[in-house]
Amino acid sequence: MSLVTYESLRRFPEALATLDRVLAWEPTNELALGEKASVFWATGDLQAVEPLLANPGTEPLIPGGSTMPVRGAQSLFQRRYAAAIEIFSTAVAAAKPDNPNIDAKLFLGLSQQRAGDVAAARATYQSAVLDIQRELKKVAPDSYQAAGTHAALGLAYAGLGEAASAIAEGQKAMAIHPTSKDPFGGPEKEDRMARIYALLGDADHAIPILKRLLQIPYGDAITPALLRLDPMFDPLRNDPRFQKLVASPTPK
Repeated sequence: MSLVTYESLRRFPEALATLDRVLAWEPTNELALGEKASVFWATGDLQAVEPLLANPGTEPLIPGGSTMPVRGAQSLFQRRYAAAIEIFSTAVAAAKPDNPNIDAKLFLGLSQQRAGDVAAARATYQSAVLDIQRELKKVAPDSYQAAGTHAALGLAYAGLGEAASAIAEGQKAMAIHPTSKDPFGGPEKEDRMARIYALLGDADHAIPILKRLLQIPYGDAITPALLRLDPMFDPLRNDPRFQKLVASPTPK
């Protein structure tokens, strides 16, 4: 069984064992280190991530549409916003103009927002919107890539508080890549939709989606621990329904 399958099924001990075999052969494999950090976050173990960051010459990365520095996400989850802003700013600046690091830019905007720097966050999200709109012109309208790009645009609009545009983009992503046609990848777009609603503070729409996602396997599956750690869900924290989701058992 593959690492991706273990993670989608939330079988985290097997996922860690698989990653440890890779790292036994290649201890500085940045993507394997990033995946291992992701598994620890999914189980809520921030402390276990720290040894993965001990080598200053290695930059663990979270694979995805654009690679993300683990140190930035770890700082964000620790609510160390100044450190997160510095790390994500560096990642954004290092990207080539024709290949922007959109994921890092979205997390930079979130970090600035949570740090209380409203003006900087707005500028970052506005810049992300322009980047993502340019990226949309490069992909086929009904492709897997288009779905992910629309979802990212929805998150950027949500960060700006532009609810109608944010929701429309999230819905486009789900329509292009529905769970009914892809039970593994489709829920990822529902996950992004829940995050869009969360950023907008719309608990009534976000929570039912999250409740369903916690009960099914899919790529990059959400867990109660991730709901607890990720500041993206902070607007939902006072809702008893969300608190119930966070308190549910996290697979170990």
